[in-house]
Amino acid sequence: VQTITVQDSEAPEFTFVPADALVDCDKVPPVGIPTAEDNCASSVLLTYDGETRADGSCPHTYTLTRRWTAADNCGNITTAEQTITVQDLSRPAFTFVTADLTVDCSDVPALSAPTATDNCTASVSINYDGETRADGPCPDTYTLTRRWTATDDCGNTEMAEQVITVQDLEAPVFTFVPAAVTIECDDVPEVDMPTVTDNCTADVSISYEGEVRTDGDCPHTYTLLRRWL
Repeated sequence: VQTITVQDSEAPEFTFVPADALVDCDKVPPVGIPTAEDNCASSVLLTYDGETRADGSCPHTYTLTRRWTAADNCGNITTAEQTITVQDLSRPAFTFVTADLTVDCSDVPALSAPTATDNCTASVSINYDGETRADGPCPDTYTLTRRWTATDDCGNTEMAEQVITVQDLEAPVFTFVPAAVTIECDDVPEVDMPTVTDNCTADVSISYEGEVRTDGDCPHTYTLLRRWL
């Protein structure tokens, strides 16, 4: 008499498990499908046990641990896991920044807020860092550089700037000049100063350049041409 006692004490073995991965926050892979084999059972039951999350230093930095169980027909089991390290290393990207401009001194534009997106953060924080002025050859000729910083939830930042070149190319405009007159020789008027405005300069300097006399047919017949600058 020979008695042969057959038993199954060996657990299944995983032949493939999705590899551990280091990914950006928008590249988290879907749940993979491992494979397993057993020395006795021709078909191994694979169960996905879910994933656990361990948060990191910011909302888009964390670790996922995914687990599977392989069981044969006799209840022998083996577990396997995959670790996915999620990170946020990408900076936000500006999608709109007002273009550089060259404007007259009276047309310096108001601030126009830029926009930005991020691969992980839904709403990117944009901070206006102010403007710097580089003076040119005269008070109304200068350059303004405006700067913004976009920051995502994990502290990644991107900067943008707009350069506005300000110039003064318009001459002042006389708003009043004494009218041309024909008078008697004993009624020659005193010099009457004109008035002027400018699109940039609040207080325009007016210089009287003097007058030029053109004689006529007799000593008391002549023309005076008065000039201002």
